[in-house]
Amino acid sequence: YHVTITHEYARILSSAVNLYVNGGLVCTTYTKYPGFGSTPLENCYIGTNLNAKDSRSTSFYGQMGNIYFSKELLKQEEIKALSQQSPNEAVLPSEVTKQFMFAYSPEACHY
Repeated sequence: YHVTITHEYARILSSAVNLYVNGGLVCTTYTKYPGFGSTPLENCYIGTNLNAKDSRSTSFYGQMGNIYFSKELLKQEEIKALSQQSPNEAVLPSEVTKQFMFAYSPEACHY
């Protein structure tokens, strides 16, 4: 499966969170924009989480393809294009890739 989650920020109204599976919109829900106050976000886990109470790690067991964080909301056509690529392929138009703040490829991490 190719899963995409988008967050469309709205200052006055609730923000929209969209879930796409294999390039198609599956669900939309509305939420308040998450606030972190004055505390910076110090940790972000992908595929695992660290239980702060007892320092145990719980991990995702399976395979993941590329992971991208974009600073701009991707259009549905761009999400569809991402979903049609093979799991570790990264051949995207430059107007899409220049929006990425973070890109992770498990294929690049093999040693």
